[in-house]
Parts: sequence; C-alpha cells; structure tokens
Amino acid sequence: MTAFDALGYAGTVLYLANHAYVSLHPSYRETWYFSANLIAALAVVASSLALMSMQAVATNAFWAIISILRLFGKTPALAISVPTLGWQTLLATGVCLTIGWWLDAAIAIAVAAWCSVLLFATAYFLFASGQLAKRHYLIANFVAAIVIMPQLWVDANYPVLLLEFAWAVISAVGAVRADRAARVVE
Repeated sequence: MTAFDALGYAGTVLYLANHAYVSLHPSYRETWYFSANLIAALAVVASSLALMSMQAVATNAFWAIISILRLFGKTPALAISVPTLGWQTLLATGVCLTIGWWLDAAIAIAVAAWCSVLLFATAYFLFASGQLAKRHYLIANFVAAIVIMPQLWVDANYPVLLLEFAWAVISAVGAVRADRAARVVE
C-alpha cells in the first residue's frame, strides 16, 4: 500500500463517518460536517490524483470548494431541482451504458461517471446552501454513488470505490429514515 492509498482510505473513513453522522442524526452541527468534509475531500483528491481517477478528483475538489464556501458563509443560491436532475442522471447513465456495450464500454462508463459528478456536485451545493432537504440530498447521493462505481473499478481506485459503495448504503438508510420521520410529522 502506498502513502496515497493510505491517504485515500483515511479520507474514505472520515467521509463515511461524517456521511453517517448527517444521514442518521435528525440534527447535526454544520461546522463539524463541512469541516470534516473538507479534510476528507482533500485526502481523496490527493489519492485520486495519484491514480489519475479524474471523476473522483472533480467530485471531491468541488466538495472541498463548497465546504470552504459554506464554512465562510458564502454559498450562493442556485435554482435547480435535484430530484429531477437525479432521475435525468440515472436515465442518461442507463442510456450511455446500454449504447456503450455495443459501441465502446469504456466511453459509456466514463460518460456515466461524469453524470455522477454533476449530480454529486449539484446535490452538495444545494444542500450546503440550504435549498435541498436532507432526504432529497440523500437520494441524489445514492444515485450518484451507484453511477460512478463502474468507473472507479476501471480506474482501480479502490479507496473511493469502497467509499461509494458504503456511501450508497448510508444514503439509502438515511433517506428511508428521513422519509419515515416526514410521514410521522404529517
């Protein structure tokens, strides 16, 4: 294991602990959440750069930037619907993968992964700026995590592949819990 692998796994563990924290607790401390995301993002960016796993670099660099902006109270508003974007991303990914198996699977997987980057980035931005409910944030994260996994396998970016698998599970559990909590309130 290289130093970059160890850094990637350390970032993965921090990300997962932090994602479980925001997903499973009804209330959370924003400063802790965005600070831990910043540290995890920087670790994963360094590890992914060493592997030239560019979708992982892009996603985590964006998360680092948004975390910094949020910590300094500088997240501007953006008018976009993440649930709609999530379904569009999932549909586009399915089309890319289906066509890709007949044409070029590597290109289809890469395009799908870039769609995932867009969904991760948009969801995190909207959540950080208070424009997206936690349940929708978790649903978008579930979809994005599933979509990026084939590219991470191709890149042999196993720290981030493990991260995304666990991220998808945590997001699904958190979304179900948030949905149940919303039904109890109604």
